[in-house]
Amino acid sequence: MAIIHCYACGKRISDKAPVCPYCGEVRSSDPEVRAQAEAMRKQARIGKFNNGAMVALVMVLAGGLMFSVLSSHPEFDWLAKGLMSVGFIGYIGCRAMMLWLKRKGN
Repeated sequence: MAIIHCYACGKRISDKAPVCPYCGEVRSSDPEVRAQAEAMRKQARIGKFNNGAMVALVMVLAGGLMFSVLSSHPEFDWLAKGLMSVGFIGYIGCRAMMLWLKRKGN
């Protein structure tokens, strides 16, 4: 087993690795390996939007909690409503992108 440099990103990888673990570049000409690497890339893209949706959901919950707990302080009302609004829009956007990526097939 030798250590070589990836021709796409230049990082050091094993010569036995069919895919660069850093940039995801496929080193093999085998169609099965290429299909597997593409499936891994698709899952990684969907996972990023899933993480974004969870962050947005936490924003909605934090805004709702702030709205209910600090209801006696009207100066924080705009902050709570803004946090809930941005979180809701972000959640809907992330879920729509996830659905689009799944339907697109890439």
